[in-house]
Amino acid sequence: DYEEDMRMKRRHLLYVLMLTVFLGIVMGMAVAAEDASEYSEQYYFAYNLMGKEKNKPFTLFQEEEESSPFISVTSSNKKVVSVKKISKGGSWRIEAKLLKTGAADVLVKYYDSEDREDTQTEKYRIVAFKYENPFKSLKIGKKNFASKFKKGFVYDKVKAKTKGKLTFSLKKNWKAEIISTYNNTKEESWRQLKKGSKLNIAKRDEIAFNLVNKKTGARVLFILGCKSGEKPLYKFTWGSN
Repeated sequence: DYEEDMRMKRRHLLYVLMLTVFLGIVMGMAVAAEDASEYSEQYYFAYNLMGKEKNKPFTLFQEEEESSPFISVTSSNKKVVSVKKISKGGSWRIEAKLLKTGAADVLVKYYDSEDREDTQTEKYRIVAFKYENPFKSLKIGKKNFASKFKKGFVYDKVKAKTKGKLTFSLKKNWKAEIISTYNNTKEESWRQLKKGSKLNIAKRDEIAFNLVNKKTGARVLFILGCKSGEKPLYKFTWGSN
C-alpha cells in the first residue's frame, strides 16, 4: 500500500545517507593516512657498509633562527634510531644516531615564531638496512656485471665501447622503479631505459638503477659506469614526497 511504499523509500534513503557518511569517513581517514605518510626527507643507510660511521651521530635537522623555539623530538623506534636536541649560541639542531638495522619515523616539532601561536612539524623516515646484492644477473650484451655489486652500490670500471642489449633480473623482494643512463660530460644526455634497451658505453657514461626493497622499505641507487667518477656510497636521501 501507499504507507508501506513510503516506508520503503524512507528506509532506502536512510541507507543511502548512512553509506554516504560512512564513505566520507573512510575517505577522510584515507586522506589523513596519506598525509601522515609524507616525509620532509627520507634517509636510507646500508648499515653494514658504514664502518666507523655507524657510531657517529648525524645532523637530521638544523634550525638557525632564534625566533623558532623548540618543542619536542621523538623517535618511533628508539632501538633503531636515537635522537636528541643540541643547543648552541641561540640556535638548535637535532642529532640522530643509528643503533641497528630497522626503521623509524622521527618527528621534530617547533614554533614558527616567538609568539608561539603556530607550530611546525618535520617528519623524517630513516631506514637502516643490511646491504645485499640485488642482481641475479645484469648484462650488457653477453657481459654479466651482477657479481660486481657483491660489496657495494657502484661499479665504475665498465670498458668503453661495451655494446649490447641491457638485460637484468632481480632477487626476491627487489623491484625496479626507474632505470636511466646519463653521460657526465654531455648536457641533456639523460634517457630512461628498459630491459632490451640497446647500449654503446662511452667514457663517463653511467647507468642508474633506482631499486626498492619491498621487505625492508629501502630505496637504493645502484650505478654501473665507465669512469663516471661516482664514489662508493652507503647513504641515500630522498626529498619530500
